[in-house]
Amino acid sequence: MSTSVEFFKGRKAVIATKHSKETVMQPLLNEHLGIDCFTIPGFDTDVFGTFAGEVERVLSPIDTLRAKINAALDMSQQDLGFGNEGSFGPHPQIPFIPCGLELVMMIDRKHKLEIVASNLTTETNFRQETINNIQALETFLQSIDFPSHAVILKQENNAGLKKGINNWEDLYQASQALGLETNALIAEPDMRALFNPTRMETIKATTQMLVDKILQQCPECHMPGFGDEQKISGLPCEWCGEATDLMKQKIIVCQHCQYQVSYEVDQKASPMYCNQCNP
Repeated sequence: MSTSVEFFKGRKAVIATKHSKETVMQPLLNEHLGIDCFTIPGFDTDVFGTFAGEVERVLSPIDTLRAKINAALDMSQQDLGFGNEGSFGPHPQIPFIPCGLELVMMIDRKHKLEIVASNLTTETNFRQETINNIQALETFLQSIDFPSHAVILKQENNAGLKKGINNWEDLYQASQALGLETNALIAEPDMRALFNPTRMETIKATTQMLVDKILQQCPECHMPGFGDEQKISGLPCEWCGEATDLMKQKIIVCQHCQYQVSYEVDQKASPMYCNQCNP
């Protein structure tokens, strides 16, 4: 029986990045899977969309990530690739708290596998603010941990834009060039990984999540990545027995042979989650 490590040990893989993500991804992929990773000089992921808004991301995050990795695979003529895509905004359950969603994906054309890890986290300095003076700018910079984390300044109509600002001299020059004394500017942290250590740490953690998922083998065909869950809602209320929105069953399916394992939730839902008992 082959182990998940034996599927990848000694193989070469391309990491689809231009923002130094290989510095945290490569060591984990090499240590745990034996993969020799490389990047492509000049590979431009900005064509798939940018955080600052100069290039709109037209695809969903998962489709954008898939497109980036496939482009890198085509360019490098390899059959194994990895990549990351991040999205930032209000938390889906707690809208006043900012959050980040990091996706790290592996595409293995040799074994026809696509495995992805998803990490929703509030460990982010993402925020955006309209700045009218240098004092307001300095206050904003404290909130994003500048200068260890870079900042973006841009005019409200995006006519002017300065990215990757990570020292005070460049900051004051950029604010003057963009006309902070006479115009309101938009300030936001530069979310590109090489300018944002907090995000880089999250990418590292998400890569480890992907590695852990890859190391899970299907009990039937022994292919890596046995961890994709399908969650089925409908857990019955302990008072009235009506179905609630809570999960009643979790199904893990092998994307290679379709073998599946089902886990039933062995309890009833509290009435507080029931639309009949607590409308």
